[in-house]
Amino acid sequence: MYRTGLVIVLAALLAVASGCGHPAPPVKGVVTLDGKPAEGVTVSLYSEGGGEEPVALGVSGNDGSFMARTPDGKGPPSGTYKVTARTAPGGGSPDYMTKGGKAPAGVKVPAVYGDAHRTPLTCKVPPEGDQLTIALKSAP
Repeated sequence: MYRTGLVIVLAALLAVASGCGHPAPPVKGVVTLDGKPAEGVTVSLYSEGGGEEPVALGVSGNDGSFMARTPDGKGPPSGTYKVTARTAPGGGSPDYMTKGGKAPAGVKVPAVYGDAHRTPLTCKVPPEGDQLTIALKSAP
């Protein structure tokens, strides 16, 4: 009887420990401005419960695509997030170095999208990750 109980407890502990290490994949998406791919935009995901630092972020390339990662390179946990979008520092995209070392102009993102307290943008990240579309408008 004692041996059976010990086996059950050890099996339960092993199951819990092995299920905890499955990291979420980075979140892939595309950002558009007035329906066109937006290059050089920093997309940040903030916890809906607040927080001054983004949970994950990424920068859009010349086709508007981005991959949002946490600081340790993983994807954000599933849930709902506030989304900010800003023109990347220098207006550049992550692949500007392949364009002769000069940062491209990027797009002008309206300021309301860059403020975590005022942004109208939200997204839901399911457990298995998702392809997000962040649709911006010149006149929000």
